[in-house]
This record gives sequence, structure tokens and C-alpha cells, in this order.
Amino acid sequence: MLKRQKQISLRLTEQEYALLCKKAKAAYLKREPYVRHILDECQIVVRRPDEYLQLAADISVVGKRINEIAHTVNSNWYVTEAQMNELQMLLEEILQMVKTWTQRPA
Repeated sequence: MLKRQKQISLRLTEQEYALLCKKAKAAYLKREPYVRHILDECQIVVRRPDEYLQLAADISVVGKRINEIAHTVNSNWYVTEAQMNELQMLLEEILQMVKTWTQRPA
């Protein structure tokens, strides 16, 4: 059996603690083995800063078009169906960019 000699202290809110207890119980584990299991199984995807910058730039391009439409709508006090359709398409484009970016491997 592995002798564990290192100890950490972890502060949690009441809600975080309750969630930890609930998930550990659902996994039929005590809290400590549950946290160790998460540590063993969890994979953090580390992304390079240039990837963040590219995503931000891509979203910025779409956001500028959304802002142009919003400016026109605010000036004219009405929105056309075509503008609404374009806004919906642009927002879906941003959502797709973020989904694609978060689901690809680092």
C-alpha cells in the first residue's frame, strides 16, 4: 500500500462542500478517495495564449458587424427582418467558433 506523506488543506464554500459530499456518495467513495480519483482522471487542456488571441480576434470581427447593425437599429428606431436574421446568424457563428475551439485538442 502506498504511504501518503503529503497533506493539503482545501477551503470550500458550503455549496462546494455539499457538492463534493454528494458526488463522492454517488460514486460510493469517501471524500478523500473521490478527490484522488478526480486528480487521477482529470485532464486539463492547456492552451497557448496565441490561440486565445486568435479566437478573440475572430469573435471581434463578428462582433463589429453586430455592433454596426445595432448602431443602425438605434439610429432608425426599428429593425428589419433581414437585420434580425443576420444578427441571429452572426450570434450562431460566434457560438460555433467557441464550441469548435473548446472541443478541439490542445
